[in-house]
Amino acid sequence: MIESRLRFGRTSMMTRLLLVLSVAVLIASAPACDNTTSSAPTPTPLQITEKPAPAPPPPIAPVAQQPIFVVFESMSGKIRIQLHTKEAPRICANFLNLIQRGYYTRKQWDDFSPVVRQLGERVDINAIPYSLPREFAPKLLFDIGGRLCLANTTENDDARGHPYRIFLTVKPQERWNLEYVVFGTIVDGLDVATRMNTGEPVTSIVIEGDTQPLLTAQAKNIAQWNAALDARK
Repeated sequence: MIESRLRFGRTSMMTRLLLVLSVAVLIASAPACDNTTSSAPTPTPLQITEKPAPAPPPPIAPVAQQPIFVVFESMSGKIRIQLHTKEAPRICANFLNLIQRGYYTRKQWDDFSPVVRQLGERVDINAIPYSLPREFAPKLLFDIGGRLCLANTTENDDARGHPYRIFLTVKPQERWNLEYVVFGTIVDGLDVATRMNTGEPVTSIVIEGDTQPLLTAQAKNIAQWNAALDARK
């Protein structure tokens, strides 16, 4: 009986030992458990990129006035004159407006002298429909012949420009500097102006160049001039 118990005791002990060994083997063969918690990647802060403000458009440059020429033709030939529109814009605009109205066509060059050839009505100051401010330019002097000039309303120092009485010089006349306004220069045909005869009529006048920028800029003045001319008729 005692021997039987001893065998049972041994068997029970062996069973526990085998169980312990089995558990140890299982624990040893199990994959190691990584207790380190993998942290999620830190999100990159959202970067807001501001679009640069659009660059302002470049300023629109004013349209430069292109050269304007006037060609007078008579029996002696052609005289081509460049107008000084930058230095005398109102006088040039008035002159071009009169040409477009046909004022100078068939008028006669008169009042000749060794220096000048004049054109346009010679009327009393009280009969002229309007006058013009004198637009002097220091570089436009009577140091050469071939100047296109505006007559004055009177001989006074404070005289204004005549609306339609003009003259050409054929020789220098420096004593007239800053007395009469120069608003054009002969570029071709000074010899024609020199040999013209008194009473020779203008057979045609041709304008060369784009007059629109100048006439548009002087539109208000031109409207007043035309109203005065129409009333005079």
